[in-house]
Amino acid sequence: MKKTTILLSILAVGILLMVSGCGKDEEPEPAPAPEPEPEPEPVEDTQAQPTEEPDVTDEGKIDYGTRGILSDVECDGKTISAIITNVNDDVMTAIPQSHQSDLRIQVKGINMQEFECDKEEIAPGEYAVCSDLIGNEKLKEKMISSEGGDVQVAVWFASDSSNRGVQTVTCSGASTAMDEAMES
Repeated sequence: MKKTTILLSILAVGILLMVSGCGKDEEPEPAPAPEPEPEPEPVEDTQAQPTEEPDVTDEGKIDYGTRGILSDVECDGKTISAIITNVNDDVMTAIPQSHQSDLRIQVKGINMQEFECDKEEIAPGEYAVCSDLIGNEKLKEKMISSEGGDVQVAVWFASDSSNRGVQTVTCSGASTAMDEAMES
């Protein structure tokens, strides 16, 4: 009898629990909506943006825009300067007096070894300002005559000699010590 009483009491408790908890279609209270996060204040972008996005040509080469390998060639009668752009897909080196340099410069058909550029490595699409393409003072005297005249400049990278930049620049007459003495 004790077993029966215990079993009946467990059964009664189970039925009461089912009746009291089951069958209610109550939905739980919805959670409160989260507050929207405040919008961050816009930050001014101070980094320089490229002027053009490079395009990929049909051959898979990257076209960095209208600037050629050689641009803004100038001659002031004493030096020849230019901007040299890397139009290749790899970093190119511009190391004076080095056989490892990728940059090749010719002035009047003569290879220049002592050029001066502001960078020794030029990334694809970037440029270097070369303030002196000749470098050697004795060659300057021969290349840029005291009368002035036209000087042809050719630039290319060793890995892509078919892509040459060639420009002719007119040099004003270089003032020599003799010219300055005659003017005084």
